[in-house]
Amino acid sequence: QIRRYNHAAIVDIFRPYEQYFHLPQATPNSDPDWFAVAITVKDGASFTRADFCQFLEANKIQTRPYFAGNIMLQPAYTHLMDSKEVIEKYPGSEEAKEAQLGIKKIYVDQGNVSAYQDLAQEKGLETMSRTEFDSTAWEAAEASYLRQDCEKALQQFTLYLRDFPEGLFSTQALGYQADCYMKDRQVEKAAINYRALLKRPKNTFTAQSHLILGVFERQSNHFTESLNHFMELEKIAENEEQEREARKNIMQLSVKTGDINQAVKYAQIILKEDKNNEQLVNEAHLILGRASLVAGANSEAMKEFSKIKKLKSEIGAEAQYSIALIHFRNGEYNKCEKAVFSLVDEMPSYDYWLARGFILLADNYVKLDNVFQAKRTLQSVIDNHEGPELLDLAKQKLADIEAGEIKEVIVPEQQENIDLNSDPNQDKLFETPDNQ
Repeated sequence: QIRRYNHAAIVDIFRPYEQYFHLPQATPNSDPDWFAVAITVKDGASFTRADFCQFLEANKIQTRPYFAGNIMLQPAYTHLMDSKEVIEKYPGSEEAKEAQLGIKKIYVDQGNVSAYQDLAQEKGLETMSRTEFDSTAWEAAEASYLRQDCEKALQQFTLYLRDFPEGLFSTQALGYQADCYMKDRQVEKAAINYRALLKRPKNTFTAQSHLILGVFERQSNHFTESLNHFMELEKIAENEEQEREARKNIMQLSVKTGDINQAVKYAQIILKEDKNNEQLVNEAHLILGRASLVAGANSEAMKEFSKIKKLKSEIGAEAQYSIALIHFRNGEYNKCEKAVFSLVDEMPSYDYWLARGFILLADNYVKLDNVFQAKRTLQSVIDNHEGPELLDLAKQKLADIEAGEIKEVIVPEQQENIDLNSDPNQDKLFETPDNQ
């Protein structure tokens, strides 16, 4: 009650001077407990707010501004003031300068610094230098990126790179924008940025660009391009993880591109440098076994395949088939038969290798002069296997036997039967949502 009484008494003192002041009034149906008297100097008064405050303070009456700084920067009031209008109506005033700062902040936060420059030139305001323009636009975009606000940062980076394609921070902008594209699963756009980064002198993003593009090209079945990226990554790797990724992919992609010598070279390196990575070591043994088999080095091939034949995987299935094939080549037909049966018993889930094993077993029966079993074995492949390549081969072999033209035809060794990928989630880095 005392506050309300005192407030009313002070307001009554100012009523004769309402031509100079806006006096506070309680809104309808309210009864505020006033903590101060809010007096506003009207436009057109013969004195300013500063003059009036100075007068009160000189007479030992304390004052406080209702707002500090530019009111338009207060979130609750931004819609109440048109800063451009303030600048036009009061050019050169403190209010106009504050309004210009407010406008600048809004445009900078949006990342559209060029629009602010255009406005400043249009209104005859102070514009930024090219360097300040560059730095200001970058700082706003970087701040959004560091806040992990990629939606906003992507817009800001796009505007920055439009205005400053070779700007002071353009390399960082390309790298950060690429990272945001990856997080937003816009892979094609990220790839464009990474390629642009690789056209620049070596930078913070060079190694990462080769890594990401290597995986991207591999998933796109561009194996030569992918291999080139990983070869470059090996030269400039910044840490052990990147070195391992480079070695692994070079080995695997060399298989896919048919460069068996390079595949062997990196398989040997992996057995030395990555011996604790069991999956990679198994792949290395498989590649070395394949290479020895193709070269006719059956003894060396047997050593490599024996190290991985117990694996319950496609690698293990291929190893068991290859061991059977080596016995067949060596004329060890009983051992070949036993090896095929082990493949059937231990690897029942790998239909492709089972079919190849049965076709080999048929050849083995022919060598043992057991044509009846050879025909039954081939017929089982024809009845149960769906792959056209081996199905056609089994039919041809059966036809030759029935025509009395028995031919020894061994299935050619294929170097790309298995997608050697020690990390099955690696390529998922670039998966797109189901609805895209």
